Amino acid sequence: DVSLATPEGVGRCAARRLLAEIDLDGVVDTAHQSIVLYFLSLAEEIRPGRVRLSRLSPSAAQMLRHIRDFLGIVFQIREDQGDGESVVLSCVGAGITNTARRTF
Repeated sequence: DVSLATPEGVGRCAARRLLAEIDLDGVVDTAHQSIVLYFLSLAEEIRPGRVRLSRLSPSAAQMLRHIRDFLGIVFQIREDQGDGESVVLSCVGAGITNTARRTF
């Protein structure tokens, strides 16, 4: 086990967690999955957006519920072809635009 009392122990613990997160093979780490899902739900209405994530974190699952309840956007979830650990989520966004931005 790793002791967090020394700087070396903290470094080992951080390296192990980083390697475990990389091993999950998602595009985004599990701490930031909900942010990616939120931005994907706000995207354009013309074509669907897709993202590959590792196993869904509890906060990402709750964000999917919030997006469904407040924006009416439902994600299609399917397993990735390569392995059983990652999933591909896709949706057609709500088409929210920045009205304060000037376009030419």
